[in-house]
Amino acid sequence: MEPGIYTMSNSDYHRGPGKKSLSKGGLDQLAKSAAHYKAHLEQESSPTPAMIFGSQFHCAALEQDLFKKKYVVDPKIYRRTKAGKAEYAEFQASLEENNQSVISQDSLDLINRMVGGLYSSEIAASLLTDGIAESSIFWNHPKWGFSCKCRPDFLNEKHKIAIDLKTTTDASPQAFAKAIVNYKYHWQASHYLAGINQIISPDYEEFVFIAIEKTPPYAVQNYILKRDDIYLAEEQIKPLYAQFAECISSDIWPGPTDRIQVVDLPGWYYKNALD
Repeated sequence: MEPGIYTMSNSDYHRGPGKKSLSKGGLDQLAKSAAHYKAHLEQESSPTPAMIFGSQFHCAALEQDLFKKKYVVDPKIYRRTKAGKAEYAEFQASLEENNQSVISQDSLDLINRMVGGLYSSEIAASLLTDGIAESSIFWNHPKWGFSCKCRPDFLNEKHKIAIDLKTTTDASPQAFAKAIVNYKYHWQASHYLAGINQIISPDYEEFVFIAIEKTPPYAVQNYILKRDDIYLAEEQIKPLYAQFAECISSDIWPGPTDRIQVVDLPGWYYKNALD
């Protein structure tokens, strides 16, 4: 994929011409082993219900006009009769013709409540104004030359802030800090800003997460990553970039080290065991 910023669907971004470009998800797999990355790349996996809901919510929150065109509520057609089967076949044909997807009424209702909660936050609403939603960015690594990609949820052009929208069960600072570590969100910030700076503008220096809970009252919290944490991520990712370049060059994708290792139990276990 040629370096640049593109408008494309989420499915095309993940499965299209840029599939072999290194993404943050790819970095997560490389952190396990190069063999994990290769298997992940070659595997054709179907999205989970959680992933489908997340895509639906992001579309409703960030691309409301597209959401109204793309999603159709499940009409719950009774398909045990000849007439019902014919009606359902006609409904399916309409979906394909209009490139639409089905959404349940329950999911739609929940999404509408969450979007309402999201935009009730003055800060979140301000951050998600005057910018570009769901762009796909491709660039070449400045040192190693391989293709990279990212898909920022929103780029606030006025304040030059990259924004990522996260749905969660707990948006509190303590819980979200754990999520940053567990899911390596700081890696995401580092990888994304590298592409944004190269393709769009070097003025983008800040990365903000908007976390919204999936249950009432659909609380919203806005978090900005410290520059030190993004720098830490840069240092952690550097060896993975180098390994990826070597694997591409040699077409050898080794698995985890084959040795007996000492495993340390989590620190929280020791703390609880001694309390």
